[in-house]
Amino acid sequence: MKVNGLIIAVNLANCNKLKEMYPSISFINLEDLDTIFHFNAYEVITLIIDVDNVDYLTLVEIKQLQRRYHDKLIFTSDSYMVLRKYNEYGFAVHKNSKVLGEQIMQIYSNRIKREDAHYVFDYENRKVIFADTVYELRNTPFLILSYLVKNKNRTCSREELIKAVGGSPKLAESRTIDVHINYIRNTIGDRRIKTVVSEGYTFDDMH
Repeated sequence: MKVNGLIIAVNLANCNKLKEMYPSISFINLEDLDTIFHFNAYEVITLIIDVDNVDYLTLVEIKQLQRRYHDKLIFTSDSYMVLRKYNEYGFAVHKNSKVLGEQIMQIYSNRIKREDAHYVFDYENRKVIFADTVYELRNTPFLILSYLVKNKNRTCSREELIKAVGGSPKLAESRTIDVHINYIRNTIGDRRIKTVVSEGYTFDDMH
């Protein structure tokens, strides 16, 4: 059974070896960086870029990728010079399949169940544990709640929430997010999910 999520690689030479190591995870090996933005970053387990086989990445581009993928971003290289350059930037670079595999599984393990604000999020099964009760949510409400909790005490606009769950920007103008928020509130009953008038929603963990 395939786990819920993707591993996206860009020109990764040993992608087939990693596929053999972890057959339950879906791997996609892309030819260029441009197409990665067609995928919902929230559903990507990790992004692996073989920097030996892509056009030169500037520090600005690297930071843009890091903002989108955070700790899901892994670089690989066979070049000592590249290793040193990326290490100076503060990014780890790996090549060995075993090391890559271990890091992938660490990221995946963190993703399967993440605890925050008295919640446990089970990403694989789309279940939420709160107040000793297990809730099985539909996909979009699950992702919205997880995103709000992850960004607790910060107002998230409807546009941001739509983007976070991979929806069309046009939906932000509708009441789609409001419907999902009401479903979450009615299902779980957590009063920390608050409406910020004319702005969006926040998960208020301060009170």
